[in-house]
Amino acid sequence: SRVCRRAYGWQICRSIGRTCLAPFFSVTFGDNLVGDVMTSLTKPLQDIPSSMCYIMSHHPQVQSSVDAFTRSGDTCPQWEHFVISPLIAALPQWFRLLQC
Repeated sequence: SRVCRRAYGWQICRSIGRTCLAPFFSVTFGDNLVGDVMTSLTKPLQDIPSSMCYIMSHHPQVQSSVDAFTRSGDTCPQWEHFVISPLIAALPQWFRLLQC
């Protein structure tokens, strides 16, 4: 499109990469903003695995999926709650810390 050209998308991807590898690159103002946005999106990013578990589950819902949803509020396996969610919560904060 005329508004979001391919070059701008690549610049954003490079800025995200520099933010994730902050100790190895100097931090620019744009990288600082990307780090702020990443930390602000921590909570919405944590909803992605639960959404994916729901989308990938059986439709119409089988009784075991309904029981899992009643028990834990979603249909994800337990390891998702103990591994993926904390990792998604911690990584943006860690990248931001490395920018300092």
